[in-house]
Amino acid sequence: MISKIFKTITAAAATVRNPFKMKNKTDAISEKALIGQNVAPKTENEHLKKMVDDYGKKLDEAYTNKNNLPYYQQKALKLRAEGKIEEAVTEASEGAGKTDKETAERHIFTAELYIINRRFDDAEKHFKQAAAVFPSYDTNFATAQFYYDLNKFHEAIAYYQKCLNFEIPQQNRAGVLNNMGNAQCNNRAFPAAEISYREALTIRRALAAKAYLPDVTTTLDSLGISHHKDKNEKTGAETYRRENPAIRKEPAARNREAWLPDVAITLTNLGNLHWKKNEYSTAETFYQEALIIRKKLAVKNPETHLPNVANTLNNLGVLHHDRNEYPQAEASYKDALKTYKELTVRNPDVYLPYVAVTLNNLGILHKDQNEYPAAEASYKEALTLRKELAAKNPETYLPHVAETLVNLSIFYQDYVPRKKLSLRYARETKKAARKCHPAPEVRKYLGQAKQVIEDWK
Repeated sequence: MISKIFKTITAAAATVRNPFKMKNKTDAISEKALIGQNVAPKTENEHLKKMVDDYGKKLDEAYTNKNNLPYYQQKALKLRAEGKIEEAVTEASEGAGKTDKETAERHIFTAELYIINRRFDDAEKHFKQAAAVFPSYDTNFATAQFYYDLNKFHEAIAYYQKCLNFEIPQQNRAGVLNNMGNAQCNNRAFPAAEISYREALTIRRALAAKAYLPDVTTTLDSLGISHHKDKNEKTGAETYRRENPAIRKEPAARNREAWLPDVAITLTNLGNLHWKKNEYSTAETFYQEALIIRKKLAVKNPETHLPNVANTLNNLGVLHHDRNEYPQAEASYKDALKTYKELTVRNPDVYLPYVAVTLNNLGILHKDQNEYPAAEASYKEALTLRKELAAKNPETYLPHVAETLVNLSIFYQDYVPRKKLSLRYARETKKAARKCHPAPEVRKYLGQAKQVIEDWK
């Protein structure tokens, strides 16, 4: 089978897949994943590379403002900038702070240096020591995020729960709940994830209620997502706000546009959750509301919000596709593709991968409609783009090339039988896969290519 895929955009407070069956004995090649913060990165190697890069960027930003840092951090960052990673780690890890808080900060800084050196076991020890020596929201949140980034969702959930034991602003509480929902969702603890997401959404709606768009606030009761709903009140959000006076103490400077992206994130996560549970009508409701918010935000700030509009359209395309609503699916995919192509003009390195993903989705749709020439064209255009990306960044994109190649090999085996082409793409898959980090997904593509070759004998 050839799969529909959603690309992930990580937003705000941190960040499954469902097999699409083949017609014959060949197993599903890849799986479709959803856009949103509850989506784990696609391949193991891509995931770890992103984690290392993100922590590296954080330390790079700190180095630009090094004069505001403790001396040991300044010295360690200077050593890192000189490529002396081991010396930097030694400088950071030796000694202790004057207070427990300073000691915890030293542990976290040391852990971050270990991460960029891919010494994750050492990083874990320092994060745990930080949370133990100075238990606080900050130390527990940093540790939770570390475990989440490693896909150790059970451990992440435990530390997110600890964060909720501290008195923190409601916007932070909503962020923790949203992230914990992501971890629970990836851990397939769907009932717990829904509770976390809905509480996060209720808080975020309440925080934004005074400046909310009317068509957003009025959906609270119709969606039935407030745990504090009162039939004598206008909305559950209003009830929640009165029952939680801390919300009224939140900074008043944040206007509607500042709060709404957080709401859209949690709406998307809830949509993804219900998609995974095959509750398509509920998922569509959440996606449609997220789309309303994001389109209105994109009018004022297209550079920031248009990518999320395209992502939501792609989500809706997959949703309609799963319900065999092919005209609606095609419209959503094409709208997403048009937006991604517009974004690619300004930033091709970022958005070309999204163009390729959407072309892949369109290819599957055309195949399901028995429109094989259109399907073939979409797959080949996606492959061309992915090869261009892999030429510049093989570590990240060569696994995606292998995926598209093996998809084409099966397409020419099962849907438009052409032995020569099918074998050619299967052999190219083997060649590409052997150049990749041997992540589970890559081993899967390699195995599928071998099976195609065997089937043609």
